[in-house]
Order: sequence, then C-alpha cells, then structure tokens
Amino acid sequence: MNKIIQKYFVIISVVYLLPAIALAQTTVTFTNAGVTGRTGPTQAQVTAAYDNTTLDDAVTINTQGIQEWTVPADGTYTIEIWGAEGGDATGYTGTGGKGARMKGDFTLTQGTVLKILVGQSGASQFNDGAGGGGSFVVTGTNTAIIIA
Repeated sequence: MNKIIQKYFVIISVVYLLPAIALAQTTVTFTNAGVTGRTGPTQAQVTAAYDNTTLDDAVTINTQGIQEWTVPADGTYTIEIWGAEGGDATGYTGTGGKGARMKGDFTLTQGTVLKILVGQSGASQFNDGAGGGGSFVVTGTNTAIIIA
C-alpha cells in the first residue's frame, strides 16, 4: 500500500472505532445482598455480596438497608428499578404478586451520592403471603429519583 492510502486507512479506522469506545456502557446491579426481613443488609453483607464485582468497595451502609453509591462521572444514567414480589400464600407456590418495575434516564453529576434501598420479598406465611417491599433511589439529600 502506498503512504497516502495507508494514512487514509488509519484515519478512517480511528473515526470508525471512536464512537464504539465513547458509547461503551457499564451496568451495575444493586441487590438485597441475599438478606430477607425488614431491616435490609449490613455493611458486611453488602461488602461480601459485591466482592469481585464492579461495585466492589464502592457501596457503603450508613443506615442499615440503605446502600450509598457515589456517581463516578457526569452523564445520563438509565436506572431500572424493581419492587420486590409478595410472599406466597401457605401451600401455594408462585402466588405472590410481582413487584412494580420503573425505568428512566436521569442526568447525574459526578460526586452525587445516591441512596439505594432494594425491596425484599414478602414472607410466605399464614393463609396469605405478605406484600413485597418497595425499592427506592434518592439523592443524598433524600430527593426522590425513582421509586417502585
């Protein structure tokens, strides 16, 4: 290949690859850390649950059950949130209602602290199962962003 063609080939390759690099996305998934009951996970439970994930050492618990995460960069974030399903009626597997789902795009600023509460499934007991818990994402100043 002559030098002129090589130069154009390199420029075209770089322009083609840049959008793919610029549009790369990272997905993070917050969970209830395998905890059941009404109080939610502790710091130790969240630390163990997120070990070796993208959330490793990035989530703190200052109030039991409320996970705090700091937005790493300015941008538009898609947040999808699910409320927890209800518990099954005694002897009837799969009877608990499914939790609500909400999804939206939000412009967030680097350094903003988000408080995340992941709802936990309702208990399966007595004649009827208990309702599932809500899930919430609010700012550090308790301004609601999205709730299910």
